[in-house]
Amino acid sequence: GRPDPVPTREQREAADAGAPTTEDADRATNLGSAFHELAQAMVEHGGRVGEAEVCARADYWNLSARARARLGAALARWEGSALRAEALSHGLVRAEVPFFCRVDSPHGRYLEGAIDLLATDAGSDDALLVDYKTGDAGLSVEEVRQRHQMQAEFYADVLARQGFSSVTCVFVCVEREDPADPAQPLQVRYRFGG
Repeated sequence: GRPDPVPTREQREAADAGAPTTEDADRATNLGSAFHELAQAMVEHGGRVGEAEVCARADYWNLSARARARLGAALARWEGSALRAEALSHGLVRAEVPFFCRVDSPHGRYLEGAIDLLATDAGSDDALLVDYKTGDAGLSVEEVRQRHQMQAEFYADVLARQGFSSVTCVFVCVEREDPADPAQPLQVRYRFGG
């Protein structure tokens, strides 16, 4: 119930200058939440989000000046990406698609969640699933691939239960550049079926 302590002038100046702070680790989740909400808005609006909307999300999630800069860079990288253009080339593009399924697990009988971006076409049993990742800094491409392998397999199973026989899962690290093409975000692809 106590209010957060007021930062010192030195702490505020350091944060405004972009210096990392101990709170940045905690705010990583806030950065991810802000990015996901804005990426969802890009799908729902059919285009880019305005500066006022970006600022409103950054304010809502209490992002530091450093995190705001990271958010802006991640949004720009995603907006101009070939992967986003690939997703938008499909007839039906949906954001935050909910799922609920029965599982055989010691942790419970049901699992629910949402798919960040799902792109499909009428009459096709192919699906393109995109999962946004903020962070993953310092990991090699192979480490990123290994880190998300199980999640990709799970998503493919969820979509197979929905009738898709071919699923491409792409985990896009919107804060990282692709080493082969620095204008693009780093991505790892998994292909299931088909």
